[in-house]
Amino acid sequence: MAIEYAIDRDGLNQSVYHGTNKVAWSPLMRPTFAYDANTEKMYSYSPDKARATLEAAGWKVGSGGVREKNGEKLTIAWPIIGRPADTAIAQSVQASLQAVGMDVQVTPLERAAYYDLIRANRYHFNLMWFSSSDPDVLRTLFHSSNITAFNRAKYQVPEVDKMLDDAVATSVPATRIQLYASIQERLLRDAAVVPLVDTITHDAKRTTLRGEHLDALATTVWFYDTQV
Repeated sequence: MAIEYAIDRDGLNQSVYHGTNKVAWSPLMRPTFAYDANTEKMYSYSPDKARATLEAAGWKVGSGGVREKNGEKLTIAWPIIGRPADTAIAQSVQASLQAVGMDVQVTPLERAAYYDLIRANRYHFNLMWFSSSDPDVLRTLFHSSNITAFNRAKYQVPEVDKMLDDAVATSVPATRIQLYASIQERLLRDAAVVPLVDTITHDAKRTTLRGEHLDALATTVWFYDTQV
């Protein structure tokens, strides 16, 4: 949980995206069906809370300002694909975590080398870009059946698996909303994910245009059935 408090999301948004995106607190983006606004109250940017959480867990500040516990330094391995945006995000997060005593080692790599490390499970952090118009995307990212694919947090919680399975199996909107709210809050309580920003895409249109809709990934507008 210390990491949830430690990261300056607004600073990241300003430095990396010039303030054009929105700080995120949920693993779902705000426009996604069943987004739970209560997630915005679970954490806040508070380096002091982060430090207190680490202290309570036994991580004491050692040499060079890096925290230690039982002779082990609090070192985080973070391989990334060496793209400008990924590098900028990682450097911003790195600065936030170093400020509370974590040694974050960011390693920019070529794509093939990066995936070799991921497949070998040689990482502590993994940067993921996922958006969807449907909350079932959470099954892709956090169901235990996907730990060899996109569940790179290696998150395996039977209770959450069941909620994910139940949510995709029902077509009752109210039931889905309730289940996905519980899932989002549980993932954050378990610190299985640290949301950073909601990316915002602007699509200009005439006010009379009707019938356009987003694709399944919430990235592209489809105009097959539009009318003016």
